Amino acid sequence: MKILIILIMTFSCFSAFENIPIDPEKIASGGLIFSNDDFRIEKISLSVLYPYEISEFIRTEIRSNFNIYDFNLLTEISHFGLEEYKETSLTFSLGSKLLSNFIVSPILEIHNLNIENSNEILYSGGCRAIYNDDNFSLGVSLTKIFSSDSKKIAPVIFIDTEMFLTDEISISSEIESDGEEDVIYKFGAEYKPFESIKFLVGINPELYSINGGFSFKFSNLRFSYGVAYHNYLGLSHSSGIIYDL
Repeated sequence: MKILIILIMTFSCFSAFENIPIDPEKIASGGLIFSNDDFRIEKISLSVLYPYEISEFIRTEIRSNFNIYDFNLLTEISHFGLEEYKETSLTFSLGSKLLSNFIVSPILEIHNLNIENSNEILYSGGCRAIYNDDNFSLGVSLTKIFSSDSKKIAPVIFIDTEMFLTDEISISSEIESDGEEDVIYKFGAEYKPFESIKFLVGINPELYSINGGFSFKFSNLRFSYGVAYHNYLGLSHSSGIIYDL
């Protein structure tokens, strides 16, 4: 029964190239899609999502973040595949600091969909704007606002915030809306008692999900783990390794 429900979710949602969180720290924080850490730190990361402990639904993601002169280039490739259904997405985002606290980044996504050996390539684009100061950040993302096939790729709006209450504690939130379904709210908190380790918790009320995880840093390497618990479907695990450049 669990597999049947997830199959329905897969073909009704994943085939529309929904934004699915894979990064362990984002999952632990309530299933966030965006984080301002994406632009703060130059890094290369590999993340694996094991949803509801079903191996057929494993998703992988490779990300890189580099500074090039006054720009920040973020690239991401994610893959999800069953025997008769495969989905691969490649994302480019080029951040530019217009003012001391304001970043604007266009987003280009290339989607490859393979169903029963029938291959289709689709494109979409959007934009992200971020305001940062020492203790607060606000991000607004308009994803997939134009696409090569509006019937298969729907625009989605994200509004995310992060606030540092102390040097060790921060809280975050994200609102997601496609203008048709119910608005999705996500909330998270982070506790960093030492520079090398942090703990995260989060909730996603619309998905009845309680989340948590941790991250441990050794030299330039970071290891992270996130878990989301659904009352009926069970646990989703995510693990990742990050190399800070």
